[in-house]
Amino acid sequence: MKKLNLSIKIMATQDDVWHAITLPEHYCAWTKVFASSSHFVGNWNKGDSIRFLATNAKGKLDGMVAEIAEANFPSFLSIRHLGYVYDGVDDTTSDEIKSWAPAYENYTLTKVSDQETLFELEQDVTDDYYEMFLGLWPKAMVALKDIAERISSQPIYPCLWFNQNGKDAADFYCSLFNAAKILDENGFVVTFELMGSKFMAINGGPMYKVNSAVSYTVYCESDTEIERIYSALVDGGQVLMPLGSYNWSQKYAWVIDQFGVNWQLDVAQINHKQKIVPTLLFTNAKNHLVREAVSFYTDIIKNSELLIEAPYPNEAGMPAGSLLFAQVKLGQTIINAMSSTMEHDYDFTPGNSIVIECGNQNEIDYYWEQLGEGGHHDRCGWLVDKFGVSWQIIPKILSSLVADPIKGPKVIQAFMQMNKFDIEKLISV
Repeated sequence: MKKLNLSIKIMATQDDVWHAITLPEHYCAWTKVFASSSHFVGNWNKGDSIRFLATNAKGKLDGMVAEIAEANFPSFLSIRHLGYVYDGVDDTTSDEIKSWAPAYENYTLTKVSDQETLFELEQDVTDDYYEMFLGLWPKAMVALKDIAERISSQPIYPCLWFNQNGKDAADFYCSLFNAAKILDENGFVVTFELMGSKFMAINGGPMYKVNSAVSYTVYCESDTEIERIYSALVDGGQVLMPLGSYNWSQKYAWVIDQFGVNWQLDVAQINHKQKIVPTLLFTNAKNHLVREAVSFYTDIIKNSELLIEAPYPNEAGMPAGSLLFAQVKLGQTIINAMSSTMEHDYDFTPGNSIVIECGNQNEIDYYWEQLGEGGHHDRCGWLVDKFGVSWQIIPKILSSLVADPIKGPKVIQAFMQMNKFDIEKLISV
């Protein structure tokens, strides 16, 4: 038996590296270096049985029988290998197995900085497999690094509140927009992707409704595309500004679709992969607050910057420095903010909210306190900031925890009692 020792630095938190290793969808992705159908069956808690499997040429399962020797989240994970799986049958007692079992595969995750982790592998390997693993593990570690760094980027995306028809709305949008798909659904929440942008829909009942305070600006980039989308959205909906030429765009429209969601359509191009941009409208007594609001958000949210600002002209009679329009990048997500001097009968509500997925408890604590300052906090990770905009501060692993057929109901019961999410309590239920 030989010891294989390798390491790699990953620009991600320990939590994100841990989740990249252990969540089923990520595990399959980084371990396909070893076998294209690689997956696991079991759990990652200390003492749990777990099998690492792949389909062989006969369509049966080969792999390893193991148990979790240690699981000290998020810094150390030890796998105790106990035998092989051949054609779907466990072997933990043959002479071949007794010649090497147990064998250990250890992962140490050391915090280098807030956003950097050293991943170290120590693995017991029999002589006949040593060269193979020496060649494959570096490739697997690069794949693990890519996944962890991708999930470490903080997802920020909009959430729409529906009265039990969120899935219908998501299906409609996925049929309309390009590069669209349903990501996940559980009856209460649907996540989906439109033109590469993530959305959430909540079947929350009649308590709140979407309104025109938050719209979604689609940069269509061609006459054909804007006309196609416009035609579909106005069917059963309402036109606020008909498709045509305006001072700010050669072709533009503002419509409310059949589900009450507001869309601004612009033929213009946007120099970013994100083609659908949440747009906040500051009205009435808040119409002079765009500059203050975008400064508040960019100061709090990491890796943010102001991209565009358009001040009011002097003749508008607004306070000096007031912005008519601004565009900011919050993390990797672009958001527009605009204002109006007209009177409107709506304001921000939880009908439209912004979700921030956090990789660890420190991030949850930070955004909960910073964004909630001057506003108020609610149940289940919801808060309203001092401008009235609703936010959801949630753990990245929430959907995976809820999806667990055994622990999921307990996780839901636990977080329904929380205001601010407590990741450790959710994991330990």
